[in-house]
Amino acid sequence: MKVLSKNYRKRKAYFYHLIDSKELQKELNKEKNIEEKEKRFEKEFAKVIGVKKSLLFGSGNHALMTSLNSLNIEKKKEVLVQAYTCKQVHEIINKRYKTLPVDIDETYNIDLKKAKQKIGKDTKILQAIYSYGKAIDSKKLTDFCKDNNLTLIEDCAHSLGAKNGKKAGSFGEISIFSLRKNVPVGNGGVLCTNNKEIYERCMAERNADKRNNAFGKKLLETKISFWKNFFPDVDFPYILLSKLGYGGKEVNKERLDLFEISLALVSIKMLPKIINQTRKNTELLKEELGEEKFVFTEDGKKEINVATRVPVYFKKPRENIESIWFRLQEEGWETGLFYTKDFSKNIGKNYTQFPVSKKVSEYMVPIGVQGLKKEQVIELAERIKSFSK
Repeated sequence: MKVLSKNYRKRKAYFYHLIDSKELQKELNKEKNIEEKEKRFEKEFAKVIGVKKSLLFGSGNHALMTSLNSLNIEKKKEVLVQAYTCKQVHEIINKRYKTLPVDIDETYNIDLKKAKQKIGKDTKILQAIYSYGKAIDSKKLTDFCKDNNLTLIEDCAHSLGAKNGKKAGSFGEISIFSLRKNVPVGNGGVLCTNNKEIYERCMAERNADKRNNAFGKKLLETKISFWKNFFPDVDFPYILLSKLGYGGKEVNKERLDLFEISLALVSIKMLPKIINQTRKNTELLKEELGEEKFVFTEDGKKEINVATRVPVYFKKPRENIESIWFRLQEEGWETGLFYTKDFSKNIGKNYTQFPVSKKVSEYMVPIGVQGLKKEQVIELAERIKSFSK
């Protein structure tokens, strides 16, 4: 079974081994009513972000879809969104509106100067994606939207806990998060807002969805200690939960069950610890590889880059970037959020408008260092060096 391979157990950057099983058991022994536990998670998450309301979804994509449906904006209007991102974001937007792809800047986020050049009479929304844990300056972003009469959606799928001026997700009309990219959970997305009407519309749509009650996953949840006895060398078996109960549908709309919400509650409490360790690992990798391979910058106390993935450049690779990405992934290193193919699908063949995105798609692999030990980070650095000429 691939998820139990030696390298996967040893280095998988989704860091499930950080979960304290005793804390999880305590959480499971609290509310047995799933709605009560869900409401407590939403209250605690809203407090972490600094907003009035939050809603828990089965996935970040479903949170995004619901947020777009909740806006009182005419269908087929334009949404400014960066070209270098996952294809699902563009596909979801295009179900209701029309994407207006924009090149990124050196931070892997949307280039606001280039975005300004694309604004027309039908441009109504800016979806600001905070790529790989680096948020956009909050004042610059809010001023841009105010000056151009745009509704701001903060896409914090990569950036739970990030800050650049204000905390990421705290100041847009709506913000969305993907839990599994930031903390050790298998599923889950969150929508945040300070707008009561938007919250109520989103809650009504969310509440129409069913819970995730796959038999195999329920069996694993109820027999977790039994499984642990059979896999004592596995850091934590909860990683299997992300493989059960979801059949790869376009958007996962299944609401989380009692076990998953409990796991999310424990993970959110761990967030400061996770961010601190990830930043230390990032600095170590940076030291091992050298400055030229990185874009990991911060503006003093104003900014916190949570480094959900570390963008690593291969300026003179021995093989093409997709091959490097695949080989690292096969060896158990976390290389998710790699958008080379997605970028091409998002823009077609018109590369001339997206020179920075094109360069990134040809020479960069985002690599996760969450949950890795010091010796593993050093091992990763040596492996990365081996791909360069």
